[in-house]
Amino acid sequence: MSAPYNSHQLRILWNIKANEVLIGALRRSPPREHNLLWLASLAQENSELKSRSLLYEPFQIWVRKYNPDQPRVPAGNSDGGQWTDEGGSGGVTGGAQLASGHGRFGGAVAVGRKPETGPKAPDGTAGQLVGRAGGRVPADQGNSSQPATKFTGETRKFITRHAATAQRVADKLGGSRNAVIGAVANEYDTRHNPDLAADVRGALQGTGDWWVSGNTHQQLLDYYNAIKVREPDWWQKPLNAASMDVGPGNIRVETAIDLLREYDAEHIARGDDPLHLAKYVDHYDTLLKDLSDFDKTDTTFAFAALKVRNADRFFFDKDSTAWNRISDDVKDALRVTYYKMGEKTLSRNIDQRIARSRRKKEQFDFDPHGDGGQQHLNNLEVILRAIMEGLGTDRSKH
Repeated sequence: MSAPYNSHQLRILWNIKANEVLIGALRRSPPREHNLLWLASLAQENSELKSRSLLYEPFQIWVRKYNPDQPRVPAGNSDGGQWTDEGGSGGVTGGAQLASGHGRFGGAVAVGRKPETGPKAPDGTAGQLVGRAGGRVPADQGNSSQPATKFTGETRKFITRHAATAQRVADKLGGSRNAVIGAVANEYDTRHNPDLAADVRGALQGTGDWWVSGNTHQQLLDYYNAIKVREPDWWQKPLNAASMDVGPGNIRVETAIDLLREYDAEHIARGDDPLHLAKYVDHYDTLLKDLSDFDKTDTTFAFAALKVRNADRFFFDKDSTAWNRISDDVKDALRVTYYKMGEKTLSRNIDQRIARSRRKKEQFDFDPHGDGGQQHLNNLEVILRAIMEGLGTDRSKH
């Protein structure tokens, strides 16, 4: 990679943008002494980082060109939130106050060295951000939930526009249409919801689309193979395109390739291609281009459906009795949580809860009030109405 697009410059840009999110949260926090001291430290650090960055100004211009109508958190907004983990779009929201003196990125990050570790979410450590009232969205899965906000009007329009696509894909795979479109809409809403505009993923989500664009099939394959050898730390994420999330469904590149390979073995290798994905097998560059398309979303919904379908096997294998006794709507909420969090983290959290239930000799129940799940339930009526409008039908369920 040639200058200025080298790993050092990308790391500087990533640190600047991460610090800007924390600075925004601190400015909306109560003027406590430790908040003010941290704010001053981050502001001084960012000033130095910007003086060394060759990418900051071009990136700012690109962001404005990429989404000029991106809403911003209005002054005085009091909504709060918490950190989330892989695959999701939860995070710091407008009006958040800091629960401790340490942020997700561990405060100031010196240029050219590995940053200190920040709080781990959703699997367990301190340093979360909570709302002004101190409340948290219930999350019995053990994950830190995103704020359970209402979808914006733009998100509702997105659901209506793409309801037929989600229906078609769900019909071909035999999966849940409501979960598929709910999962994608949940991610899409991060880009358009002012309550989430200061969220780490909301603020940097477009970075993934930008970073993977221009990579060749071979480059993406090399990135994919490298990530299978060793999962990069969060601060290394911008250096590996396979670890980035792209498009309206915020789908991780590595996950998309995994799903494509599973689909290849299950369908394409047998001469079957219901989702028309064979064209991507040796063309990961085309796959990433289509996943990043916000207008033609067939590819996004196809891969979202493949991931959501895996959720059923995952939860059934964890506890088939608990899975079979819950309603379809609760199952859909859990499918959305699986889509957003990813299997590894969610598995660890559920295993801990199952073990705790067994020790106490209590019945284990899946709890849908996790990252994405609570928001799906809060927006269920909106989702169903938008789907019905898009399909021109009164079917509320597939």
